[in-house]
Amino acid sequence: MSDSNNQGSLSELQAYVSANWRTDGVASYPVLERLNEQDAERFLRQHPLRHLHKQLGKIEAIEERLDHDDGEIRHDAHVELLGKTLLNLMRYAELSGVTGDELGNWITDFYRNESR
Repeated sequence: MSDSNNQGSLSELQAYVSANWRTDGVASYPVLERLNEQDAERFLRQHPLRHLHKQLGKIEAIEERLDHDDGEIRHDAHVELLGKTLLNLMRYAELSGVTGDELGNWITDFYRNESR
């Protein structure tokens, strides 16, 4: 993977997720009314993590069923599940102050250093 292939694309994805994130603050999360600013920021940052845990659990359950020959991967459902996982990961990164460019740089460095 060349540096130019990952630069921008993760930041563009992160910007797209941010611009299209489906929430309208207190209307979506009434608990925010009872929280101070710091706790509200923490709640909003942790919220995508809760969804990530659920999505990873669903992926693990699919794999567990496959291990026991008791299921199959429905491609469209798997794409949706992986897409939601990526959306929540990018949202969490943004709320944690990590940019798409930083993620891309880390990935590039990881593979560059691994191949040595």
